[in-house]
Amino acid sequence: MICPIDGNAGTSYINTLSGDDNVGISNRMISYTWTYEVGEIIETLERHCESSGEDPKRTYIWICCLCINQHRVDEQRENGKTVSFEELKTTFSSKVSDIGHMISMMYPWNKPKYLERAWCVFELHEACTNKNVRVTIDMPPKERRKLIDEILAPGEEGTECLVTKFFSTLGNTKVEETDATVKEDKERILNLIKDFKKFDLTVNEYIREWVIELILDEVKLRSQSFSDIRKTLLARSEEALQSSLREHTGFLTSIGHFLYRIEEVCRAIEVLEQCCKLCKDYCSNGHIDIANSRNNIGTLLVSERRFNEAIVHYSSALEIYQEMNHVDMLKTLHGIGNIYQWQGKISDALEKYQEVLDRSNSFRESENGNTAVDNIKPIILNSCANVFYDQDSYGKALEKYRDVLEIYTGCRDASEFQFDQDGNNDDIRWNHADTATILTNIGNVLRDQAIKIKDVSKIQEALINCRLALRIQESLLVETWNTKELISELESKVRENRSTP
Repeated sequence: MICPIDGNAGTSYINTLSGDDNVGISNRMISYTWTYEVGEIIETLERHCESSGEDPKRTYIWICCLCINQHRVDEQRENGKTVSFEELKTTFSSKVSDIGHMISMMYPWNKPKYLERAWCVFELHEACTNKNVRVTIDMPPKERRKLIDEILAPGEEGTECLVTKFFSTLGNTKVEETDATVKEDKERILNLIKDFKKFDLTVNEYIREWVIELILDEVKLRSQSFSDIRKTLLARSEEALQSSLREHTGFLTSIGHFLYRIEEVCRAIEVLEQCCKLCKDYCSNGHIDIANSRNNIGTLLVSERRFNEAIVHYSSALEIYQEMNHVDMLKTLHGIGNIYQWQGKISDALEKYQEVLDRSNSFRESENGNTAVDNIKPIILNSCANVFYDQDSYGKALEKYRDVLEIYTGCRDASEFQFDQDGNNDDIRWNHADTATILTNIGNVLRDQAIKIKDVSKIQEALINCRLALRIQESLLVETWNTKELISELESKVRENRSTP
């Protein structure tokens, strides 16, 4: 077929089409990597049209493999020529500006191939920073479902692992580490970028925001779906409605917790408030789901230091929990105690913490007790220790921290920890991040106590605790910076004392 542009044999695919249902002036450009399969690209474009309410027959996509004359590309290659970087860049900049809307295809969500290609990352950055271009990031429907499913059920590794994966995927794009088919293209792209950190940050922030919007869009879709079917469910039976309600509120709660873990607190609160409203609309006033929703919102408000609002939600939750004599009242009372502590109401905070300890003993003796009771005691004792430490009551703080250590390990002091002949200890109670944290806290108290009463032996005791904490942290591959800094400070004080006559 003769190309209508240059009159030579061989033309682009787009020039073989006719009719408004098949070809027209482009109103979208798709940016993708050639490793994606045709079916995946089609599914992504179909999903884009569906979500944006566009008619697929009138959504005209500029896609390089079909719109660029590949015959001419092959001819140049056979003649030992390649399309220059400058020509490719100029073509892209001109096309994306003229079209005004670029779709970037991300797949798979937890390791997008798109972000591994220099040209793709460059195109995304250029489009994001062009005020005349709208950028939409999209993926195949099955990949979207996979992302949502992982948030709802993060598996054995848990939510923390999923959050880590989220940040490592969507906050770690580095253009310097990408690849390009033509090595010189990557070099020229890097030469154009004056500030790699700023470039990477722009791309990462845009992608992160896209995933959050995707999640919130799923919230809207599922909320609308529940709204559409609730009358049908109610007509069938109250049980059917409540079952669907529990499923939907469980979804909203999981999304709210995930958004909180990725530091999107305000959005998390909005989602949990939707959950709370649904519970109020369809549950009785004293329903456990209302209490749980109120408690969750209170916890997030505390993280935003909106203490007065948090107290209102905590109090509403506590009223329901107490009426039901439900064990979850313990965590609500603890939350209220924390607020008092942060507000400087120390006596009120200690009173509330003591109430939790008293009630936990009551639950432990009754049939209502469960693991929640055992889990909360060390948390409360740690909160009490923190209060005493902030008040410079080092003796009381040390006693409480050691109470926590005893609960975790059965021992009250690091000196009781025993290594085998190979220098190992397989006791799982000691090999835990929380144990290391308590040991570091004890080290902090002993250091300050040593300074206050001028007792050098306390420095040595602090070192024993901190060195053991560091050993545990390193074996678990968790953050060690604070512990290392404290050890360095303690060792410096030991050297000072040795050099002092």
